[in-house]
Amino acid sequence: MWKKLTEILYVAGLLVLSAAACSQLPLQTPSSPAPVKPGAGSMPTVTAQTAETPAPAPPRPVNRVKQHIVEIGGGEFLGATRPEDTARDGEGDILLNFQNTDIREFIKVVLSDILHENYVIDDSVTGQVTMETARTVRKENLFPLLEDVLAMNGAAMIEDNGLYRIIQRSKAVKGHLSPALTTQSAAGHAVRIIPLQYIAAQEMQKILEPFIAEGANLRIDKKRNLVIISGTQEEITHVQDTVDIFDVDWLRGMSVGLYPLDYVDPKTMKTEIDSVIGAIDTDNDELLGGLVRTVPLERLQSILLISSTTAALREVETWVHRLDRPGEAVGKRLYVYNVQNAKATELGGILGHIFATSDPDAATVGEATGLAPGLTPVEIAAEDGQSGDGTAEMGRPLATRPGGDDDGVALPSGESIEIIADDVRNALVILATPQDYRMVAVALAK
Repeated sequence: MWKKLTEILYVAGLLVLSAAACSQLPLQTPSSPAPVKPGAGSMPTVTAQTAETPAPAPPRPVNRVKQHIVEIGGGEFLGATRPEDTARDGEGDILLNFQNTDIREFIKVVLSDILHENYVIDDSVTGQVTMETARTVRKENLFPLLEDVLAMNGAAMIEDNGLYRIIQRSKAVKGHLSPALTTQSAAGHAVRIIPLQYIAAQEMQKILEPFIAEGANLRIDKKRNLVIISGTQEEITHVQDTVDIFDVDWLRGMSVGLYPLDYVDPKTMKTEIDSVIGAIDTDNDELLGGLVRTVPLERLQSILLISSTTAALREVETWVHRLDRPGEAVGKRLYVYNVQNAKATELGGILGHIFATSDPDAATVGEATGLAPGLTPVEIAAEDGQSGDGTAEMGRPLATRPGGDDDGVALPSGESIEIIADDVRNALVILATPQDYRMVAVALAK
């Protein structure tokens, strides 16, 4: 019994395998790979391939849509200002009144009698002091006040291990001071090194020069991107405050747009943008007074717009889209039309009927032309070059020349076009002027 049951199951298995093999017989021949759209719930069709014609691998879908990239900046280009020191405000307990007093006597009263500091005065320091305070002064405010009086008389004060040296201001730095990154004393002449992060040292120098006090010294180090300032503590503090305002990440505040171009090369687009905006804004030599910069990127076939304001960027962006269009005299261009609901070779034959001419000398490429595997060259030629079944003759590129009789449509540009059918990707490669391609595209869409 078990033996008989095994034989029945064996025969049933053979029948199932035979039925499965029959269900996968080819529905189409390899010479006519018409696209099949499976319906809901239908199984995909498997096409049998012979040894002579192996099945090409289906192309992977690639997204080649060009999209512009826009990064809107924060619009912040200045740093925060230092809060005011309110500790130095308010009434004190010291009242000063000097009338044509020798500067040496003034230094003695302030440093020795009030502040109880040790000091030494250079013989070259001379001058007269006239000062009267209407309100009392706090003790911690006497050092800045003394430095201001010394600066008015061409002198400077240097702190050296608890000893204050009063010398000529022109001699204060050499041999007496060393640069430092931070403040080493509460008063006296000093040399400060200020590192910069986001702005070049030479640019910061241009910003600082109008605000440097007379007698202060400003230098820069381009390689290390440093600013070196020498002066009183108050003068150095003012310079540091100015640096903090302008040394910010200004690129974060800029708005940047990268726009791929379809029809115009980047250098031409830059020239046209500068011409158009320059004709509107005739008062400035730069684009919108320098608000927008245009950078052509030939490798990316794109143009880069940089602006400090979003509104200016959007305005120039509008003109980029307006100017990026094909001209009528730009010559031939290469277009790829992906056929969706028909065969590329058959559609090429239809185009042959539409745009064929009766000119027997229609320009074509001979059969010796080398093509990549999977490309089927056919000819849109004269009436006597068409096959009897109404399709285009195989073996040559689809080519038309301008005509004007009843056998075909005359091309508007007067130029010839060439079309190659790609069987693998089911696409048409068209070499034509933009004006002619628009007419072909209209015909393809219908």
